[in-house]
Amino acid sequence: MFKKIKSKRGFTLIEMLIAMSVFVMFMGVVIQSYLGIVRSQQETNEYRVMYSEARYIFDKFSDEVRNGNIYYKDLDLNEKKLVLISSDGNRAVKFSYDKDKNNLNFSEVVRKDGDIFSNPTSYQLNTDRIKIKDFYVYVTPSADPYNPENVANNSLQYQPKVTVFATFEKEFSGGKTLDLDLQTTISSRSYGPAYEQDSFIFKN
Repeated sequence: MFKKIKSKRGFTLIEMLIAMSVFVMFMGVVIQSYLGIVRSQQETNEYRVMYSEARYIFDKFSDEVRNGNIYYKDLDLNEKKLVLISSDGNRAVKFSYDKDKNNLNFSEVVRKDGDIFSNPTSYQLNTDRIKIKDFYVYVTPSADPYNPENVANNSLQYQPKVTVFATFEKEFSGGKTLDLDLQTTISSRSYGPAYEQDSFIFKN
């Protein structure tokens, strides 16, 4: 008696090609999804770095405005700068925006034993990783409410406040940029005129 031998049939070339094509498409979807997640995480981290630095700058600005007096004699918002003087007149600070370099600078002078240091200490508030594309400062009222000449003007008799607006920009891999707009309004907690002394005026 003869036994019938069953032949084992394998995959054909066409079936192999189809299987490989499906596998390649599946892997492509997986890789694209993975790269998308990685890019999203990178953007989130870059945004977090930019936001942290922006908040530091705004917190610094807010603290100085709350605890200082606006020096109206040196108020020129067209130059995008703001000078604040302490109530006792022993310290003055200046925020100034350099639109050519997209930086915000901070300067400070301190009076000691009746004299003011001739050279203020200055530094850049933002790091080189972050650019400040726009920076605006609005002061209300626009004239010093504590100046005796303005006491009779009811439209000026309210607590000075400062509104600041800034656009931050950060570049990361691939040439893509992230932008962040921040704005806040701060009221001064000092009640009285800024210390009157011309030597407090910062030199450009």
